Amino acid sequence: WRVRACFGFEVPQAQLPDKSISEECGPWSNNGILWKFTPTLAKPELVSPKNNDTSSLTAGGQVELKWKAVVGAEKYKIVFQGISTTPQFTKIFETAPTVPLTPLTSTIPVISFLVPDELVDPSHFYKWKVSGVWVNTVGPASEEAQFLVVPGAPTLKIPDKEASYPVSQFIWSFVSGADNYVLELFNAANVSIVQKTISKGEYVSTPEGVSVLFPTPLADVKNIGEVYRWQVTACAK
Repeated sequence: WRVRACFGFEVPQAQLPDKSISEECGPWSNNGILWKFTPTLAKPELVSPKNNDTSSLTAGGQVELKWKAVVGAEKYKIVFQGISTTPQFTKIFETAPTVPLTPLTSTIPVISFLVPDELVDPSHFYKWKVSGVWVNTVGPASEEAQFLVVPGAPTLKIPDKEASYPVSQFIWSFVSGADNYVLELFNAANVSIVQKTISKGEYVSTPEGVSVLFPTPLADVKNIGEVYRWQVTACAK
């Protein structure tokens, strides 16, 4: 920007040719000063996990952190801490640069970051916070959130919609961080009829996933034509 003085009244630029400006106004202050706007970065809003939440591991054994984008931020700084691990630790990550959000953006996108699997284990507590960054300016940090990591949900594979009698084999996807699984079956009235903890050594890892083959058919799963439902929960010590 630059400025000059004119005597006693405002001279609109459009009314004066360049050659006569010096007759009504004094010289410019200098050749002009260049500057750029520095955005005022807001505190990011955490989406998940929030404080006192649980967070399931992804299929790759990672934890996914999510927050809402901040106007003007071109990247983000994440502080991630293990607070029940041995030893405790603090890691600082930066996301890759992105196109900054502007005030004219109608929908605020959600940013996500995957914490590497070597840093997270089920049954441990962690906490995190995130800040927006513009060039070398770090904005205020979000609220700090503490959460517990738990194993993810298995994907059921066999039996599917139909099963041959007698039913003795169950297969589901392997879950990272799981020490054992709980298999539960329900009858047509949605009453639990079988609940069994499957520990390591009681199942076989196959290309399809975790396979359990009972030596004898389950006695309560015997009515041909009846609808049964099953589910599996992954557990960590």
